[in-house]
Amino acid sequence: MGVFWNAFVPGTQLLYGLPEYKLRRFVNVGRNQDNVSTDLLTLGAVSSTDEWNSTETRALFQRRSISDGVNLRILPLGDSITWGTGSSDGNSYRWRLMNLLVGNTVTYIGSQRSGTMVNNNNEGHSGAVIAEIEGFSENSLPLRPNIVLVLAGTNDINKPSDPAGAPDRLASLIDKIIAACPDAAILVGQITPINDTDKNAAAQTYNAAIPDVVAARANAGSKVLVVDMNTPLNIAKDLSDGLHPNDRGYSQMASIWYSGIQQAAEKGWIGEPIPSPIGNHNHTCVTYLTWDSKFGTIATGVGSGDAPFVSGWQPAGELATGNVGFNNWLPVIVTQGAGVRLADMNGDGRDDYLWVHPNTGALTLYLNGGYSADGGVNWIFKGQIATGVGDGPGVMFADINGDGRDDYLWVASTGEVTAYLNGGEQAGGGWLWTPLGQIASGGTGATRATTRFADIDGDGRADYFVVGPGGSLNAWINLGLSDRPDWYPLGIIADGIGDAAGVFLYDLNNDGLADYIWLAKDGAATVYINNRGPSKGLAPTWVNAGIIATGVGSPRDEIIFGDLNGDGKKDYVQIDPGTGALKVWFNTGSGGTYVVGDGTRFADMDGDGFDDYLAISPNGAIELWLNHGYDTSSQKWIWEAQGQIATGVSARKNIRLADLDGDGLADYLVVDEKSGAVVFWHNGGKQTDGTWSWTNMGQVATGVGAGVGVEFADIDGDGKADYLWIAENGAVTAFLNGGSGSSGWVWTSQGVIATGVGAARQDIKFADLNGDGLADYLWVNRLDGSVSEWQNIGTKDNWQWAPQGQIATGVGSNGLSIQFAVLNGNGRADYLNVAPSSGAVTQWANECFGSRRVDTQHAWVAAVTNWKAKFSSGGHRFPQEVSNFFHGPDKLRCGEVADHTGCEQNVVCSSVNHPAGMFILNSFVQIHQMNTNFYDAIFRAEADLAALMGGFSSTFAPIKKKPDITKLILDFASLGYGLLAAPVWNIALKELDYFAKNPNNLATLKDETNNLVSFAMVFSKDLSIGGVTLNVNDSLESAMANLIKYWVETTAAVNGKIFDGSADSIEQLTRLIADGRVMGNVLRPNDREIQKYIKQGIYAWLIPKAWGLSNEGFYPFILDSGEQCTGENPLPKLPKYLSDETAEKTSVCYEGHVYYFVSASGKHRTCSTGPGGIVICVANKFTALPGMEALDRGTYGEVRKADLVAGALAGYHANGNKNGWPTADPGQHTTVSDLYDTGIHSPGVVMIPICDPELVVLNWSNGDTTAPGYPCQV
Repeated sequence: MGVFWNAFVPGTQLLYGLPEYKLRRFVNVGRNQDNVSTDLLTLGAVSSTDEWNSTETRALFQRRSISDGVNLRILPLGDSITWGTGSSDGNSYRWRLMNLLVGNTVTYIGSQRSGTMVNNNNEGHSGAVIAEIEGFSENSLPLRPNIVLVLAGTNDINKPSDPAGAPDRLASLIDKIIAACPDAAILVGQITPINDTDKNAAAQTYNAAIPDVVAARANAGSKVLVVDMNTPLNIAKDLSDGLHPNDRGYSQMASIWYSGIQQAAEKGWIGEPIPSPIGNHNHTCVTYLTWDSKFGTIATGVGSGDAPFVSGWQPAGELATGNVGFNNWLPVIVTQGAGVRLADMNGDGRDDYLWVHPNTGALTLYLNGGYSADGGVNWIFKGQIATGVGDGPGVMFADINGDGRDDYLWVASTGEVTAYLNGGEQAGGGWLWTPLGQIASGGTGATRATTRFADIDGDGRADYFVVGPGGSLNAWINLGLSDRPDWYPLGIIADGIGDAAGVFLYDLNNDGLADYIWLAKDGAATVYINNRGPSKGLAPTWVNAGIIATGVGSPRDEIIFGDLNGDGKKDYVQIDPGTGALKVWFNTGSGGTYVVGDGTRFADMDGDGFDDYLAISPNGAIELWLNHGYDTSSQKWIWEAQGQIATGVSARKNIRLADLDGDGLADYLVVDEKSGAVVFWHNGGKQTDGTWSWTNMGQVATGVGAGVGVEFADIDGDGKADYLWIAENGAVTAFLNGGSGSSGWVWTSQGVIATGVGAARQDIKFADLNGDGLADYLWVNRLDGSVSEWQNIGTKDNWQWAPQGQIATGVGSNGLSIQFAVLNGNGRADYLNVAPSSGAVTQWANECFGSRRVDTQHAWVAAVTNWKAKFSSGGHRFPQEVSNFFHGPDKLRCGEVADHTGCEQNVVCSSVNHPAGMFILNSFVQIHQMNTNFYDAIFRAEADLAALMGGFSSTFAPIKKKPDITKLILDFASLGYGLLAAPVWNIALKELDYFAKNPNNLATLKDETNNLVSFAMVFSKDLSIGGVTLNVNDSLESAMANLIKYWVETTAAVNGKIFDGSADSIEQLTRLIADGRVMGNVLRPNDREIQKYIKQGIYAWLIPKAWGLSNEGFYPFILDSGEQCTGENPLPKLPKYLSDETAEKTSVCYEGHVYYFVSASGKHRTCSTGPGGIVICVANKFTALPGMEALDRGTYGEVRKADLVAGALAGYHANGNKNGWPTADPGQHTTVSDLYDTGIHSPGVVMIPICDPELVVLNWSNGDTTAPGYPCQV
């Protein structure tokens, strides 16, 4: 918002009750309007102080392009002058320079945004010295500008900060730019003049050194030149405040830069900008994302699915002789076939032979050891491995927890299911079973005969089914993350084709999905192949494969299915009812294993910032369609076919596509299934002959776990994909990608960076949704495609994830169809629905809802106008009335600091009648949350802080009149609240999205903090708030407790005032909600931080005051020895000042000098009458102040001697190098600014004089103890 709001004028009324605002076209005499884009015309008039004469205007019409019209990606790099301080529109030189470059398309880049112009990005940082600018340059150099405008050094001279070393630091900055962007033309400006004789002379010295710095690099072949920003500017006419240029000065600077760019172009230095390897982070969304379906289906799909399933059977004869039960327990008259089961008990992929006792359910096992030499199966006898829990017909086997081993299930006749997890064979013998208890109740309508377990979604966990009378399937999918299943009802997923007894669910084609089999009574099998379906709820698409087996002459109750050769396809097995012998027909069928969408992927293969469309075959071969974006003329997305670009070296499930080396091109990575090791094929891009270049770089990672858990995403924003291993419960272990090293690829372990959010591994994705260059943690709901986000706000070794809640509700598809890819080139991943059957892609573009887009300012004005029309006075009703205006939620009481105010959670766009309402109400929520967090933290600090006062006076100031010191606490109420509020509000504000994404926007952040603190001071001057009265007759402990309570109530009063609808309230809210500043996640300073700020403020102020009130008669001061720190008493030649003991106890070294905390107590001299009546006077020495040990330890608020010295020196210097400075006034803007910058080291907080010993002796001897600043007064 901000100045952007001025681009509109009121027009007619719209339906939702807000004025329509038509674009105003501004025309200035002498300006060439034809060269300015329509977007720029909406911004309002450029300052009339720009002195463009008619000659210059005519030249502008005739101006030719730079370097034949190449695109110019310009990085303005510097300090507040680059930012635009002093210019009326905040545009610095950038607006006029862009107009001078009329023949080229100009894009400014940088992490900062300032000024009224649309393209207002820059890397200008207020107050930054050269070394800091070098650090800030890292924000934008990766975006590969082809022109860099460097203006740095003004603050090194003005502060000053080692002016003599400035040329060397400038050289370092230039070298960094050259290394990062060797193709860029670098223009280095000599700094502008300063309206201060000494500082301007230093500036001239610095400027004189710049040509040699630049020449050394230009002579070495670098594209760098000097431009003179000093000589053309007139101190009297071209500066706004003696340091920053005014509009006239900035206009001249634009001409100078333009001349320099022309020189660079004539040298042939300026070519098309290099594609950015890590995307343009200027697209970072600092408000809220929204999904725009305007493009619809952007690709109709390419690639091919598998051929339809075709059955095939190979007779294998009798592979098991049976007679297991007879040999062990039963008489020969008992038929044994009914007890036979086939299940994988050891997780080797082959089904084993099990015989279940008909009465007890006891289990006898023969492990399937694979083929034997005679062509049969090698059965390994393991004996009885389970004693059973019920009758044999109730025993089933299925893998409930996804560990690859089938578990023991017992189904009661009424349908209840009890489970025992299969822990496998133990080293000491025996089989491990872990009881889970009942995992399915009888409330589903199931019976033993209608209960089935099978995996229909391919996650390795068996799902639960109840078969209806006609063969229908009522399904509950297993979403469990631990050993215990978590059933989610899907409803009817198949209608059925025959009676329930004939329904079997087995995987016939090795795709991991159980197919629907109906066996006729004669054993003939009709099959519907399970293909991944598109719909919400994970219901499969059933593909009719017809009759795949005609039967073998046995009834269906003698037919079972089992995978006896471990190929992943269930074989057709006939059981001899008498003996339990097995006749097997191996399943040789094929087809139906994958659909087109299974191979659809997106990755940036050519480094242009747009993810391309890939079709990956099951063997890992890749076909590519390059993404050329949306063509407005044809109104369709443009995809350019490249054919096959890789032949494939591994199965599709093992392939990952990610940029491993940071060159902007996605590489081909092969992940080992078992170990997670990675082989790297480097993407060399498209060659001149049209082929794609791949270079095998070998194994670059050894792996940390199963390959299914390996993903790659850039979580630290360096442009290189990092190695992530996702556990089954969604926890993430990370290894940062350090690139190629001397001894191999460098990976830096970060340990577990996310502990999981209750989602399974397969439901976790990483994608950058807000465009900040950091991949975010996403939970894509497998059932409905909804998405919850945890935004990556962490840094290396300290990862933090900010919950954003549900950011997408789904589009009617299940989560398996959802992908994320950057299709618009804006660095923000779009939401894509990929049709399984065709690979067609429907896009929901990732749009950033911004206050500017929806004209929030005028919506705010309309809401305020409505309030004023209805109510003549303020009250806590104001937030509710604003909510009513936008048809928002009821009972919004943001002015109250309490529970259940309605301001605890954000509103969604669908709950209001206009997007602007969402921004405004959510801004209310964040302001309320910020104040509530502050309130709660102070409240919890009360008991601890009050207790600390017990030993304070005995440590620092034995005082007989306690009202004196409690009066000090009362006087401190207002200043103390400022000392506390400034850092707390600073923390809360700077972590909001607006400031977190613009971390160096110090000026704006300080302004907002200062305004909040100043706003609070209105209340802190009232010594009775919320029933808390500060009274000078309180004890120290009571005074401290009441002070904390007073600050608590002050915070509540501030919050109430912000939302009371008064003129002050509306002014404050208007400032806070501008530009969406307070939308985001409020960081709550923890109790320890709050207590630290309270204690530091109280004791830094109170300790010196307490010394002065002591009944010991102290006149405290800090003695400045004037000597360097040497570890010895620097005053050995002046023993009359202080003893060695006092010197040792009271000394502190601060910034290389020695200081002492002492008192000029009593009389200057002690006189006595000696022999002969001669009066002998001896000068007294300075005495030590009490509490030195406590200060050395930092016992009270971590305040130490050095803190008091720093605070005293700040007051001394701010007072013109004189003692007697006033107490800081938090109501003053400069004071709050100082508190923001230096806290307790600010002028006027530490009130103790500081001077050399000679001055103290002089004043001490005079004895005027009432003089301000005594004993250091001048």
